[in-house]
Amino acid sequence: MSCITFFHRSVFVKNFRQKPGSTGKPKCIVHQHKGMANALCLVSSNLGAVFALNYSFDDLIGYSSVSMLLAGKYKKVVLSPQIFEESGADEFGDRCSECLHPEGIEHFILPSGITQLIASSFERKHAEAPLLKLVLCSGQIISRRFKEYIIKTFSGLPLTKYGLSEVMVVAGTTLGTLPSDMEQMLDARIYPIPNLEVRLVDENDVVVDVGKDGEIQLKTFNVFKNYRGDPERTEAAFTKDGFFKTGDMGMMYPDGTFIIKGRAADAIRFKIFGDVVYPGPIEEVVSTYPGIKNVSVVGGASNDIIGDEITYCIMLHDGADKPKEDDLMTFCYKNGLDEQYKAARILYFDSFPMTGNGRKTSKRLLKQKVEAMVKEDCNVGVTDWFYDIQKNLHCNMQFESKLSIVKFVTVE
Repeated sequence: MSCITFFHRSVFVKNFRQKPGSTGKPKCIVHQHKGMANALCLVSSNLGAVFALNYSFDDLIGYSSVSMLLAGKYKKVVLSPQIFEESGADEFGDRCSECLHPEGIEHFILPSGITQLIASSFERKHAEAPLLKLVLCSGQIISRRFKEYIIKTFSGLPLTKYGLSEVMVVAGTTLGTLPSDMEQMLDARIYPIPNLEVRLVDENDVVVDVGKDGEIQLKTFNVFKNYRGDPERTEAAFTKDGFFKTGDMGMMYPDGTFIIKGRAADAIRFKIFGDVVYPGPIEEVVSTYPGIKNVSVVGGASNDIIGDEITYCIMLHDGADKPKEDDLMTFCYKNGLDEQYKAARILYFDSFPMTGNGRKTSKRLLKQKVEAMVKEDCNVGVTDWFYDIQKNLHCNMQFESKLSIVKFVTVE
């Protein structure tokens, strides 16, 4: 469900963005006209023809692109076909790729998954992809390898923008031409927009040192006014000194640039290796293993000794065999994942639970599903190396974790 409604009142126009949210509960985000107008002023004009995701699938991308067109920033906006469940991924990629040359598309504003489908379509048909000027990856966390793939396929610069429905775009990678600029772009180091205060804090709202992970908090001219009809939620979204709490984790560099690590709620604290792990890098690699259709990584069962178990949740293509554990782990290692990303469990699913808006996997619900499976069978999906750790640490012991009672049994 999505809508944009304008209400004229004196010099202000309030923009209401109705978002279903990941919990399935609608949130109506109220923006003031001055914030929207100032945000538009920061966008370059005459950006040519743009291919963007249909607003029926992602209203933030779709409606924002149309707004840019009306403001004279884009010459033309071509929206993707609507995505239907019964329409296969390859068919959707083909339908998108077929319109690019005729429409003279110069820019993409798409999630990385859709860009991948379009690129795969050109490869599958051995057709020449259009030369793009810019590929906006819509703020998603994507790997350096994927960006290099974009440059090779479309010759376009893989620009990353960071924003939220509540604050719109607040940072982005540089578009410079120096080798150092390209390195920052590939590493997704982003620069804050003008008139923005950004800080990274720990769980007590204390600013962390440069080079340390922290939650990103923002104060800017285009922050939303409120969640309509929900004053308690609005108040909870801000700190006492007026910073908006994004819920995203990042790390800042000495020059003021920063990178996005992932959602705070998705962080996996696996005490075996002592580091906090985020699902994005793992999912990026595992999803490319032959036969794997989809992957979502969650912190499964949890206890005070081991922490959160890194759990690979995998969907296979029809007819594909489950990969051998050693083969999958070797593949991950060769593609840049070191031991801190190793799976404690590998579980297979026919489908994943979805968020309330139906756009992506609900990690919260998937985590609950994994916890229930582990509670029923403590050895389900356990990898060989993690089983050995369990046996050494907890052989013949029974202990109570925060989530469930887990019993580890030595198998003769």
